[in-house]
Amino acid sequence: SSSSSSSIPSSSASSSSPSPSPPDKSPLAALLNSPLLSQRAPGLNLWFKPEVSFRTPKAAVYLDFLSPDAYSSPTNAVLTALFTRLVTDALNELAYPAEVAGLSYSVYYTQRGWHVGARGYNHRLLSLVEVILDCAGRADLETNERAVYPDADLSTTALGGGSSGSSSSSSSSIPSSSASSSSPSPSPPDKSPLAALLNSPLLSQRAPGLNLWFKPEVSFRTPKAAVYLDFLSPDAYSSPTNAVLTALFTRLVTDALNELAYPAEVAGLSYSVYYTQRGWHVGARGYNHRLLSLVEVILDCAGRADLETNERAVYPDADLSTTALGGGSSGSSSSSSS
Repeated sequence: SSSSSSSIPSSSASSSSPSPSPPDKSPLAALLNSPLLSQRAPGLNLWFKPEVSFRTPKAAVYLDFLSPDAYSSPTNAVLTALFTRLVTDALNELAYPAEVAGLSYSVYYTQRGWHVGARGYNHRLLSLVEVILDCAGRADLETNERAVYPDADLSTTALGGGSSGSSSSSSSSIPSSSASSSSPSPSPPDKSPLAALLNSPLLSQRAPGLNLWFKPEVSFRTPKAAVYLDFLSPDAYSSPTNAVLTALFTRLVTDALNELAYPAEVAGLSYSVYYTQRGWHVGARGYNHRLLSLVEVILDCAGRADLETNERAVYPDADLSTTALGGGSSGSSSSSSS
């Protein structure tokens, strides 16, 4: 196969190779290779590990809030999961501007409590962590989300009005219908043109076969943008053959762009190409200066007629290529020409 050039050497070859140098056990090496416990206090363990491989101005903060009551009973387990769901829902408006600013976060529950993770540029990372923790500590945590099953509102009112079975996250629970109905009605939304521009995307251009939407980012005001392109076709999932061709096409494009992934990441850019039930999607995010150049490279690659790959599927052990199935042209979709 194409990977036959890489194999396991014989024992004789291994024995002739020079023995590795002994590991460096100096304090500096220990600092660089594994996290160090830099501070211990009642209820707090603080670990630190520097990043010295790429030397980018980025960091990651991981906080684990531990409680023996988090999974001590089925009720507490549900309350812990619901609490993190409420926090994630309340932070939903922060997700897009944080991504544009090169920041990301996650909030989820564990069997020992709940976890907060934040990653990105040092400059505003602690501000993001403060916003997450401030949101998690709010007594009026709310959500407008309605569960599909069992069709119940999610809120922060205690079950049945009682306090039994509460955990460390017991401030979040499922409300009774009467408590939900008695909550004050929200203030009317601002319908001014400026508010509409800042709060939701605007359709800035409409043409045959094209809808162009725009939304500015005003929270972090970084020189970054995100471009999302959806190529729609009624034939993308019109048959099993077309569905396979659509998925195979995006897989080929992703494989052809593989060499671009690392330099794009170093330049502060990222991209994604994947198929949907309506066609295929291209996403590009990062600094404005070279973002459109990245989009042009992706679209140029997707439009190549000689799109190839050296990848070989593990199962069913078949090469991935652009040749039509069975040598025929039947069952081709609108994305087979790309």
